[in-house]
Amino acid sequence: IYYRHRLLDVELYFGTDGRSDEKEEKEIVTPDDATPEEEAYFEYLRQQQALEPEVKKDYLFYRFNLNLKDFETIRPKYSLIFHRFNFKIGENSSGAGAFKYTGKSLTNALYLSSEFEEYDLLITGFLSLEMTENESGITEYTEQRKANIAKAGISFGLVF
Repeated sequence: IYYRHRLLDVELYFGTDGRSDEKEEKEIVTPDDATPEEEAYFEYLRQQQALEPEVKKDYLFYRFNLNLKDFETIRPKYSLIFHRFNFKIGENSSGAGAFKYTGKSLTNALYLSSEFEEYDLLITGFLSLEMTENESGITEYTEQRKANIAKAGISFGLVF
């Protein structure tokens, strides 16, 4: 979604993995003219497919951008970004391999850009604060980690 005004631009982005959590099983069909050895092989493949662990995943993000345009020498931009990721895999045929993870982050970022035409130079700086929360475990969430991460940077670009 995009909104443009003479003083500002507003953008909203949304995304997801777009997939279903349903297990994708491709049916293994034995050809009509299969030999007994081939039939046994196809039956073995169907049994192996039934032993595969269940996998569930979910990814989602939102991004909101606000660009302010009515400034003479500096162009400020604010960005708010949200991510969420969930992943779970069930036990395999031997009862091992189960794992679950969930992670969330929220980032506030401020970008400041300025162009120096006499030098053909563009300078951009940013400050951001990212708040993250991660949990993982085998069948229950046993490890949890929360953090606030501050970031800053500057870049120089040549403008022709």
